[in-house]
Amino acid sequence: MWRLGGGLPCALMVRGLAAFTVLGANTFLPLAVTELRGLSLTAAGALVSVGGVTWTLGSVLQSRLEVRFGEASRVARVRAGMVAVTLGVLVTAVSALGLLPLECAYAGWLVACLGMGVGYNSNSLLMLSSVRGAAAGRLSGQMANVEVLMTAVAAGAAGALVARVVPLSTAFTAAFAVVLAASALTWIGVRRLE
Repeated sequence: MWRLGGGLPCALMVRGLAAFTVLGANTFLPLAVTELRGLSLTAAGALVSVGGVTWTLGSVLQSRLEVRFGEASRVARVRAGMVAVTLGVLVTAVSALGLLPLECAYAGWLVACLGMGVGYNSNSLLMLSSVRGAAAGRLSGQMANVEVLMTAVAAGAAGALVARVVPLSTAFTAAFAVVLAASALTWIGVRRLE
């Protein structure tokens, strides 16, 4: 699974790396914008809420695309979703670090989470449609486990960086770099899904 060798193991890794990226960034994003940009807790909460709403909208969009274009378009939707995740997290990071206006963090997070709604769910459909019967239950457990594991690893890595690296701007730069590196790996994985 850890080699991105293609097929179902690769799809599981794409899921894990996507979770590492977005759910991992979600663990430290509110702290980054409050500490580095002086955003209120309410405004930081609104930023996270933008992500939740747009992830849901992306899921709805994904279901409409599934109906319209069918299962043959799943890999393309995963690919498009992961590109949106990377670009959205990049814009969010650059904005949180003060290199772009703060409003760009909201726009970036909107794009990243919309991409998750489309790509993450398309990836789930791709995986679940490749197995039958009891294997679907086993796979569902594996999907949940990889998501939780990778989110925990990302949160732990970011937490360690924030706790140990000074100044805080350097710590958040490193944390964003780590999640963006994981996001870039999804691109390799998606190319091997077909």
